[in-house]
Amino acid sequence: MTAFSPASLPKPSRSLPRIPWLWVITVGYLSIMLFLPTTALIAKANTESPSEFWRIAADPVALSASEVTFVTALVAALINGVFGTLVAWVLIRYNFPLKRLIDAAVDLPFALPTSVAGLTLATVYSDNGWIGSLFALLGIKIAFTRLGVGIAMLLISLPFVVRTVQPVLAEMEKDVEEAAWSLGASRLQTFWRVTLPVFVGACSTVCF
Repeated sequence: MTAFSPASLPKPSRSLPRIPWLWVITVGYLSIMLFLPTTALIAKANTESPSEFWRIAADPVALSASEVTFVTALVAALINGVFGTLVAWVLIRYNFPLKRLIDAAVDLPFALPTSVAGLTLATVYSDNGWIGSLFALLGIKIAFTRLGVGIAMLLISLPFVVRTVQPVLAEMEKDVEEAAWSLGASRLQTFWRVTLPVFVGACSTVCF
């Protein structure tokens, strides 16, 4: 019987675990597109004194830009919250001609590059554009105004609302609505007392 010796035990491997190449690509892409610009922005802000930084941030032009961005985004979110849900409801509950075409058109802002979408909107809604020229006759300017920014936000955010709400609506059982109708509830009463509470609860579960 041989004596036990610690030296006879196999030595643990000291080689570092290999990092999957997909992680390398993901981290590299996020670094180029997100981390480096954010770091450069913070570094540039640190070159100014706190008083100068707040002077620039409180400049009327900066405050106006922030107000346009946040207020317009809030209004666009409220509008798309209503109409995006309506579009998702129609796509889920009804069959009609060209349904697949409309369903595919919802994803169009995902496929368009941001610069192409902005250039297209600026061209269409300019004073000489197809739609902008009609409003120009009424003295309404759309391109390069708050209204134009709102239209661009509506276009970009609509697919997010529709694609988020669609799975929730697909899981809702229509039998509950039909039962409410059979008991004498109108469509409006069914929506407010049956459909909407279930929809809000399901959306809260999905979002949070």
